[in-house]
Amino acid sequence: LQLERRLRAAAGGGSGGLNVTTFARGATVAQDNPYRAEFYTSARSNGVWNGSLAFAPDVVIMMLGTNDAHEKFWDGPDAFRAALEALVSGYDRATAIALLSPPPPSPTHRPILQKPFKDRVKAAGAVARQLARDRNLIFIDVHAAFVAALKADKNDGRRLYFDTRHHTAQGAALLAKTVFEGLCNATDVTLAMPPLPTNPLPTRATDT
Repeated sequence: LQLERRLRAAAGGGSGGLNVTTFARGATVAQDNPYRAEFYTSARSNGVWNGSLAFAPDVVIMMLGTNDAHEKFWDGPDAFRAALEALVSGYDRATAIALLSPPPPSPTHRPILQKPFKDRVKAAGAVARQLARDRNLIFIDVHAAFVAALKADKNDGRRLYFDTRHHTAQGAALLAKTVFEGLCNATDVTLAMPPLPTNPLPTRATDT
């Protein structure tokens, strides 16, 4: 939502010729599992997917992999690539698609449980990078941006995360800034990035 708001603001509230719309829902994964089945078959979720296709976007921003990296759903890099490629193939060939590497989990929250998940998230990002290279898609390295920010914070995830993987307002702002700049660098669109928030950190996902 922060990215959508920032794109709208950068385009002058829509007057700059950008029609920015979010087609997404939480708890979905690229690979086959009950979430994906619901994503395609339920009335609400099917409307999201079909609505995205019917919108006929010029640019699609796609970040999947965090939920896929969960031990319940991860079937390996090959399965994740096949599922991601199937989603990419659903759009018109003229559509510019930006694949994002998923950010790492927080190193502060439940650190003992994070190592296997962290490795799977990195693997998902590597798949997205390679698929973007193979299909001539845009790749935006969100993972690297968060790793750098965490390093600057001395590996304290509390500024960017309020739990293991969900972001505070500042974490969401970093995500938005990274994607915003990545899109501008990869396309002919030149926009001014709206200011990032400096307000105290929220503790709930609804604040982002």
